[in-house]
Amino acid sequence: MVMGGVIAPERVDDKLGLEHSQNMADGDRTLTSPDPREEDDAYWAELRREADKTLRGGGIPLEDIERWMRSWGTDAELPPPEPRPRIHK
Repeated sequence: MVMGGVIAPERVDDKLGLEHSQNMADGDRTLTSPDPREEDDAYWAELRREADKTLRGGGIPLEDIERWMRSWGTDAELPPPEPRPRIHK
């Protein structure tokens, strides 16, 4: 079924044969795999370096990101926020 140029969700669902209410992950049908990052010391070391760099140098405040995201799709859409230096007290 096509709805105003958009394909109805039940037409693109890859879980054929299931009732629409059963198409969401319900535990029985959810595929899981171990997170490779759990055992990856290099990943965590890099993440720690980036976090330390952000703590030392600054970053983009959450309020700036939220303001930018709220502007999406409006006539007054804002440009992406710029990082700010951290003010050391």
